[in-house]
Amino acid sequence: MTDKKSFNQIFIRTVVLATLLVGAAGSLYFMFNAGRNQKSFFLIACFTIWVLSPFIALLAIVISKRWSISARMTFFLLILFITVGSLVSYSG
Repeated sequence: MTDKKSFNQIFIRTVVLATLLVGAAGSLYFMFNAGRNQKSFFLIACFTIWVLSPFIALLAIVISKRWSISARMTFFLLILFITVGSLVSYSG
């Protein structure tokens, strides 16, 4: 029974990690597409950090093993909603 729980947790963690990475890449794509005529390297760098910062913070939660299982599952659901919301909002 423990192996099945462990497999489910690893599977969910992998799905959330993949979703997080796809969301970060998609958000960056939409940001670069919106700023394609921008010539300022500094502004593009600032916006890149701005767009990636929530995904980096959420990645730290996914990697962390100090959270309880129920808290981790709650955060995993939150990550999915934030990723989808970011993609929708950045898509314009």
